[in-house]
Amino acid sequence: MCEKEATSLEHVPPKCLFPEKKDLPEGIDFRKNLITVPSCDEHNSQKSKDDEYLLFLLLSAKKGNIDKERHLNTKFTRAVNRTPHVYNSFCQNKSHFLSFEEGDINVESSFFVDIPRFENAIKHIALGLYYNHYGKKWNGSFRMFSSEMINEKSFNSYKANQDIHETASKIACYFEKKEARGENPQIFMYKWHTEGEDGHAIFMDFYEGFEITVVLRAFIKSVS
Repeated sequence: MCEKEATSLEHVPPKCLFPEKKDLPEGIDFRKNLITVPSCDEHNSQKSKDDEYLLFLLLSAKKGNIDKERHLNTKFTRAVNRTPHVYNSFCQNKSHFLSFEEGDINVESSFFVDIPRFENAIKHIALGLYYNHYGKKWNGSFRMFSSEMINEKSFNSYKANQDIHETASKIACYFEKKEARGENPQIFMYKWHTEGEDGHAIFMDFYEGFEITVVLRAFIKSVS
């Protein structure tokens, strides 16, 4: 993420997304063999609240498996009871969460999502995965695609949201035959596609339901 000296190891994705062993059936441990990369304090411990925000969004989504529900009802509930003001601040602005079902839009009461904060959290994960793969920092552009959160305030939002959903579905189909990576796919799984050194696409799946695709493109150098 930066040129500062590494002072710790950052989990990719954040460790808080993985349920604790005490909250799981005997013999299950989702916190083993987690990916870590070197990190400075600013891009690790100081972003703990952003990690909690990411967890809040993922657990609040409609899609997900039984492990997501268990995590929501155990560790996450304990955290909310311990610091309710933190989580209340995450959903102060009421809005709507839109999801598609068989071509129609289904509206559910939800909250306003801080998109820049969410994208920054996903960027940390994407760049961490890149570093884990290649042993070097990514120097290029970042773009995120997901149909899980829909913008209902933009011009012609209905058509725009349909396009977003269709694009995300096509991207997911493209990755169907790619190798699934990650030691704990019930919590986090990703697939990788690369085009030389200039382009990479990373498909991420959280809790077997919340899908995000990230595209990394190298900056094009101008020729004088």
